[in-house]
Amino acid sequence: MGISQFSVGTRFRWQGTIYEVRPPASVNGITLRETLTEEETSAETQTLLSALFSGKLFFLPRGQTKRAKKQAGHSLEEELRTLDDYLPHLSNIARYRLEAIWPLLQLEPKARTSKAVEDRAAEIKANLDPAFEGSLLGSVCRNSLYNWLHAYIASNYDVRSLIPDTRQRGGKNKPRLDPAVDTLIDSAIHELYKKPEVVSIDDVLQEVACRVHESNMKQPENKPLLEPSRATVARRIEALGMIERFTIRHGKRLAEQKFSQYGDNRTTDMPGVIAQIDHTRADFMVIDDRDNLPLGRPTFTSCLDIGTRYPLGKYIGFEPPSYYAVIECLYHAISPKDDVREKYSTEHDWLAYGIPSTLVIDNGREFIGRDLSDACLSLGIILQRTPIRTPHFKPEIERSFGTMETMLFHTLPGTTFSTPQERGDYNSLEEACVYLSDVEKILHTFIVDVYAETFHGGIEAIPARRWEEAVQTGFLPTLPDSVTDLQILLGRVDYRVIWHYGIDFGDFRE
Repeated sequence: MGISQFSVGTRFRWQGTIYEVRPPASVNGITLRETLTEEETSAETQTLLSALFSGKLFFLPRGQTKRAKKQAGHSLEEELRTLDDYLPHLSNIARYRLEAIWPLLQLEPKARTSKAVEDRAAEIKANLDPAFEGSLLGSVCRNSLYNWLHAYIASNYDVRSLIPDTRQRGGKNKPRLDPAVDTLIDSAIHELYKKPEVVSIDDVLQEVACRVHESNMKQPENKPLLEPSRATVARRIEALGMIERFTIRHGKRLAEQKFSQYGDNRTTDMPGVIAQIDHTRADFMVIDDRDNLPLGRPTFTSCLDIGTRYPLGKYIGFEPPSYYAVIECLYHAISPKDDVREKYSTEHDWLAYGIPSTLVIDNGREFIGRDLSDACLSLGIILQRTPIRTPHFKPEIERSFGTMETMLFHTLPGTTFSTPQERGDYNSLEEACVYLSDVEKILHTFIVDVYAETFHGGIEAIPARRWEEAVQTGFLPTLPDSVTDLQILLGRVDYRVIWHYGIDFGDFRE
């Protein structure tokens, strides 16, 4: 999927009609032109946002690349959804290509000169692993970088546009290797290449050849298996990923130094640029509405926009910090929250929404994994991981948790306070009277009417006013191309073995 904005020139399909955003556009209204009849009309921004996140509106690709034309002519259900839908070596090629063009994307369009592209190609070639010279992960020239840039930008920054279109090559979508050979290659790589000792591609190739020969000797009546080429083995090794290969060759300590964002504590005064996400255990007890028994202390997950200090999204639940809490909070952060005033009787609207450019995370288990990194890669979000045991690398969200504890959690009946010394003889269980049905209303009222409307010393402004000023001066939040893609993208991939009856997933058998 790609990312878009309601900016001039953007096209989208809504109510069975294709529209193009035209100037002028006000803060609350957008001028639209039907591409077929060229008639102009206007629509409120909130109406278009509601249509987008209810699945009735989706953005169209900007460019006219082959992949863009194909996507425009097929339904959403017919398209591959995430990088996990592709073979591992193909998705890793897309990551490699995005890494190759990323410095060029940071430049202004006028600064992407021929010399800049040539210098980037020379830099990649100078740092290229000789083992991959001549492969899809090594062949980088000026024309390749130009093609990747054009495809990525034309697809609304969809990382899938960088995946090689292998379906257009020979074989009619059929694998060229016997599945048994594929299995032998994977097993050889996992046993040899993941050892601490340095293992070359030729070592793996030789091991695969021995295993193919042994398999043919054990079952001479079957059709003999063919040995794979060196390029095939090289692509399978590349599927391990750049960080893992570097760790294998140079050690964990050097890998952390190379790929961790040590000392990079960036800040900004613009909305939608940097967001921080983290969890905290709320310092109050919640009561069940049905039996009046205490449920315990909930876990609060928050996503904070650094430029305005306005909370982007939140999630509260009773499970420990988990990937589910992360994606629920991230989905809430991206989505517009136009029903808050009506649903929770707040005095103000929840203004903030949109996809941040950078998401600052720590090293919790829920933040480490391919699912979150692939989702952020497809959304155009840069994951900035802080070093271990360094909460001061994201002080803004830590301070917001402290404000919420002192101004809200510690004022509720049944609070546990921050420490036993502070709690003293106060009996949190006996005093608890906050019911589960009231938690969401209390949180929304505090976030929207108190926190976002209170002067913040860090930015010397009120978060809500800072967000409104940015919108009035032309800031457009970044949005997903379609809510269907967003929902699938923020899901989680799991693997099961297919048995003769199907698969087992939990207690479900299909």
